[in-house]
Amino acid sequence: PDDAATTAQAGRILVDYLSAKLDRPVAGWTNTALAAELHARQLPLALVDDVCACLSELNAARYRPAGAPPPVDVRTRVEDLTAALDAGL
Repeated sequence: PDDAATTAQAGRILVDYLSAKLDRPVAGWTNTALAAELHARQLPLALVDDVCACLSELNAARYRPAGAPPPVDVRTRVEDLTAALDAGL
């Protein structure tokens, strides 16, 4: 898939993962609301910040110019975050 499709898919994977782990849909949540929920579940601050930053970057990437590469290796970043979240959730 192209970079835009890969970025969109990575965002969906992370949101779907969080929804499953938190037993509630998180699509459309603000980063503030998501951070509060993750903090309430005793996740480390650095991990919560990384999750929120990743979601912000994935959202911003949706509006980058056509053909521009994604800002990070989104697949690897989402894999790393879900592995870290697995340890805490």
